[in-house]
Amino acid sequence: LIWVRISLAARGRQIPAATTRTASSSLFSKMNIALQYTNGINRAGGPDIARDCIGESAVCSIKASGRAYAGLLIGLAITILIMAIGLWTWPNHLELKLFDQRMRLFNHAVNSDDHVVIAIDDNSLEQVGRWPWPRRHIAGIVELCKQCGAREVLLDILMPEEQTVELVQPGITDVSAYEPASQLIGDPQPQELNNDAILSSHLRQAGNVILSFHAVLNHQEKSSAESGHPESQLYREVIGVLREEPEWSFEQVYHKLRPDRDILERDEDYQQILLNYLRGKSMLITSRFGFEGEDAAVVHCRLAGIIPPIPSIAQGGADMGFVSVKRDDDGVVRHMPLLGKYEGKIYKHIAFAAVCRYLGIAGSDIDLSHADKIVLTKTQTEIPLDNKGDMIISWTGDWATEDGYISATHVARIWQGQQAMEQNLAKLTMIDDLAFQLSTVPEDTTGLDENTLKLISQKREQLLQLGDPAILKAANEQLQLKLADYNEQLRKKVEGKIVLVGSIATGAVDDFEVSPCNGATPGISIHRNIVNGILQKSFIRRANCFLETAIILLLGLLMTVMASFYRPLISGIVVVVLTVLVVLINFVFIFGQLHYWFVVVTPVAAILGSFTLVTFYRQITEGYAKRRITARFKQYTSPALVDKIVSSGNVTFAGEERVLSCFFSDIAGFTSVSERLGPTKTVRILNMYLDRMTEVLDSFDATINKFEGDGIFAFFGAPIELPEHSRLSCMAAIGVQEALTNLCVEQRKLDEEFPNLTMRVGISTGVVVVGDCGSHRRFDYTAIGDTVNLAARLESANKAFGSKNMICQRTYDDVKEYIETRYLGQVRVVGKKNSVGIYELLGKTGTISDEQKEFSQLFEKAIRFFQEKQFAKSEMELRKCLEKRTGDKSIQLYLSTIERFNRDGVPEDFDGGIELVSK
Repeated sequence: LIWVRISLAARGRQIPAATTRTASSSLFSKMNIALQYTNGINRAGGPDIARDCIGESAVCSIKASGRAYAGLLIGLAITILIMAIGLWTWPNHLELKLFDQRMRLFNHAVNSDDHVVIAIDDNSLEQVGRWPWPRRHIAGIVELCKQCGAREVLLDILMPEEQTVELVQPGITDVSAYEPASQLIGDPQPQELNNDAILSSHLRQAGNVILSFHAVLNHQEKSSAESGHPESQLYREVIGVLREEPEWSFEQVYHKLRPDRDILERDEDYQQILLNYLRGKSMLITSRFGFEGEDAAVVHCRLAGIIPPIPSIAQGGADMGFVSVKRDDDGVVRHMPLLGKYEGKIYKHIAFAAVCRYLGIAGSDIDLSHADKIVLTKTQTEIPLDNKGDMIISWTGDWATEDGYISATHVARIWQGQQAMEQNLAKLTMIDDLAFQLSTVPEDTTGLDENTLKLISQKREQLLQLGDPAILKAANEQLQLKLADYNEQLRKKVEGKIVLVGSIATGAVDDFEVSPCNGATPGISIHRNIVNGILQKSFIRRANCFLETAIILLLGLLMTVMASFYRPLISGIVVVVLTVLVVLINFVFIFGQLHYWFVVVTPVAAILGSFTLVTFYRQITEGYAKRRITARFKQYTSPALVDKIVSSGNVTFAGEERVLSCFFSDIAGFTSVSERLGPTKTVRILNMYLDRMTEVLDSFDATINKFEGDGIFAFFGAPIELPEHSRLSCMAAIGVQEALTNLCVEQRKLDEEFPNLTMRVGISTGVVVVGDCGSHRRFDYTAIGDTVNLAARLESANKAFGSKNMICQRTYDDVKEYIETRYLGQVRVVGKKNSVGIYELLGKTGTISDEQKEFSQLFEKAIRFFQEKQFAKSEMELRKCLEKRTGDKSIQLYLSTIERFNRDGVPEDFDGGIELVSK
């Protein structure tokens, strides 16, 4: 598969003239073309230019077909591996989170008018009392729902234990804590309130209430001992007796199991038998709500540790269903089993039981012959299931922002109003009784004994406390009107609907689950979404596994072909486009429009995996020449810059205008130093100096254009664009000065004759022409223009001002918040008609002393007077500056200029600047 063509320069083959010219270009141009060749872009002159750059006499080219076929095999292998891992780990954590994102953004389900929730919220608990409520309150809700025409009532309230019988004393315990108690005469007897009996009675009268029971689902992988209600040997014995004699009382069952024990011995064994008896009685009642389904093809969820309601309440239910939830591995509720199997019978989830009753679906109308769906034959409703037999819940959104929730407070105010009316009627009755009794008292009470007189006084006092009968009657009339209005409001909301009753109170932490749309979702909202999804037929379906596999393979192979036969840039663009398309189509069209849950992580992984490995393989096999060229060019310029050029891919070497910062530096008096040291030592010191300066400039991403003896010309911002080129150039100037000082200190420790070198730097920022420039046979990558010339003149101007670093006005404007400077005024350099502002670069911000700052401010004040032609004031301020720095050349320069102006007059073209006559 590999074909090698070796071309030897020794054969004397004539190189085309165009290629020769190209190969004679600048360093960067050679590098650019050579890299293009290794990437497969420049095939015409590339081999010779690459050979010229690498410095070898032969070039090897590998046939693309061999690499392409190997790349195809690699891409196919990684695609199959990713697909297998994706199928094995389905659904993985990332896939679940992306499903949640789709559900929040693109789900189509909306709440229907077929159901409503009566929510036991925080306000309800404040108004009625803390949870659990006496079950007569639940009975009140059931009764009102029935009166207002509710079709079905779903109670998401577990009642596995009996409530203690309440003792109510009329006029004392039956009033609110904030309402004064009635003062009854005598000692009224307390009344017993059996809450369980009251609720059971109302359930039987309503005939449309679906009760709930808890069960451990098989996916939770809990043993019966962990479920809280183990199927113990004792329970099996009790349920065995009850199945033979379902009407037996507890005493009869106890004597059957413990014939030699006295039932009056209320020990632990007695309590366990009693608990299992109650549970067994409830299970016998609950079992009538299950139906047979031995030949069902649907995968059933197995139930364990069922906790049913107490027998009296279970007896009154019209249907019953389990309320346990199924959580994914990350704890989020996305699926729900609609059916569960226990001891040979199939039981419905409570939401599914409510829907079946609402639609009139009996057990015989539920078709379970299909593994992937439940068919309600009476209504021809098909409920799709996933591979575990669960319905994917189609969430309508954040439950906290949705309508359809009625606070139980609005229901409670009805029965509370009824209780208030009853209390008022009781008071009216008492008033009538007391008034009748007092009417029999004779006008002349002198003949009555002391006890009778005391009793008459008490009755009159109580009559006054009971209030005005007219006010009580008026209050009842107002209450009756309000209750009629409340009932009518409730009727409008619940008539003909499924009413779901459950808690959303924040204190009931166990009633909340995590859903795709909300971090804390009450269980009643989960049931509501299941009811809504089935009634509205807004289902989410799982895609066919074979179709998903085919799509994954297709996408992986497509990306493999692109990565094998096209450049990384093109295949990289395809990766981005293809990935975005896969995600958008999956989210918007497949999920949002077709309502399918289609895998998204594995296709994207197949695209990225095939591209990454194939491209990596190609880089290993094709990148050898590129690495050789890069290594060779790093000998000539900054390694960091070469790496940027290689990685950028969009560097141009053609001439173009660009804003750069130009840098010129020179060693002061180096000619005399070299004459004193001699050529050998001069070259050694110069190489040492240039090597240290190159390190500093490279660290600030400078492009070193050339060395001219001891001078350095560099620029910042080309060929790689640097947005902060002005700041980098100033930091480089500060850095080279520090590096030169350190170099001199280090070398003087080793050689006392090492000269004390000083350096001048000039920096200017502006528009230049940058690119390849030169003759037909030789040209370099360089920068030309006024900005370059100005930088060179500023380097030289340091001599006149006695400074080391000088920058122009534009450079200062770009970086003034990063540096400390001294304003030197304006100069007109050689070859310029207009003056430019110049600054002495002193250091980074915060690195100079307060004395330096004061001197700079005083000097600037003198310069401003000079520019305004107020030479007397300027000279006065300059004299002050001279007292602080006697040897400052810039002060002397301005003083001599003022003296000349005073003697010869101010030139007509004076613009506030100093003209420099030498370069």
